[in-house]
Amino acid sequence: MRTTAILAAFLALFSLVPATAHATDVEVVRHENIIGGKVFGLLGLPSARETGEIGAAIDVRLERGGGFSEFGVGATFSMPKALDGAAWVEGGYSIYLNNPDDVGVYVGGGGQLRWIYVDTVSNIAPAVYGQIGVMFDRSQSTRMYAELRVTQNVLPFNSKDNFDNSVATPRAAWRTEVMAAFGFGF
Repeated sequence: MRTTAILAAFLALFSLVPATAHATDVEVVRHENIIGGKVFGLLGLPSARETGEIGAAIDVRLERGGGFSEFGVGATFSMPKALDGAAWVEGGYSIYLNNPDDVGVYVGGGGQLRWIYVDTVSNIAPAVYGQIGVMFDRSQSTRMYAELRVTQNVLPFNSKDNFDNSVATPRAAWRTEVMAAFGFGF
């Protein structure tokens, strides 16, 4: 029993030698996969009723080299009664402007497939987005990030429902959203 414990301690200590011997010889290349969640508020008045919106999203960030691919799902709801909003799936890519620092500033863009609804009117529409953000503690397994994103519908939202209701304003039809988000990744 005692011999087994000594052998296990020796092997554990010995297994660290190659890692410490080459730590100064090899440049660290990050290959992290991060699953995160973020909450956000939309700035301005993007909803059809010209009220504020809040939302949440879950995303997966696959870091490779000087950037990351991002895939996620999310939703927004108008305040205070959630009578309009959107749900989406998205994919995009961002690059770090100051790689490999512990605090990474990034810019990027991507596309979304969105289901947008206003009262009884809904439609599926594509959108594109651009973002700038900051990721903190990049050397750790748990990270925080904050970002500012602008999303623009590619096609207008112009559906009608069975009661012949429609979205009346061009602002609601084209739906430009400016979003401030804060999230955690693991």
